[in-house]
Amino acid sequence: MLINTIAISIVHRNTKHAIHRNFGYYEPRDIDIYYDAKVVAEGRDEDKMLRKFTKEVKQELENILNELTPANESLKIFIPELVKEFYGLYDEFIYEVGREVEKEITIKLLPQSEDSDFWKALIAEKGKQKQERGKFYR
Repeated sequence: MLINTIAISIVHRNTKHAIHRNFGYYEPRDIDIYYDAKVVAEGRDEDKMLRKFTKEVKQELENILNELTPANESLKIFIPELVKEFYGLYDEFIYEVGREVEKEITIKLLPQSEDSDFWKALIAEKGKQKQERGKFYR
């Protein structure tokens, strides 16, 4: 599960349980799994998540814009502006997708209370003991 994976990958086990008890937020450590899901979806750099999956298309569009300059000298002035506009629209697209992921996760995990089967299950999850004493798994 994406939410649990994010929580597990960034925090200690006790903090993970504190996040679950607070329905995805943990103020003492400034953790918000909804915002974190947005950041994970967007990707922090060109080789992560959405940025990684759209990298080739972005490059192709940039190449097309740059190839227009030699084809028509009068476009020489406009192409750099078009490229800047394209970068802005691309960043806006990445941000919007991240926002939609955050919104969708928030909706899916409602209610953010003990009335939620999802949150009850996460709050109750502590790991189960294996046959050997002292060995645990999550």
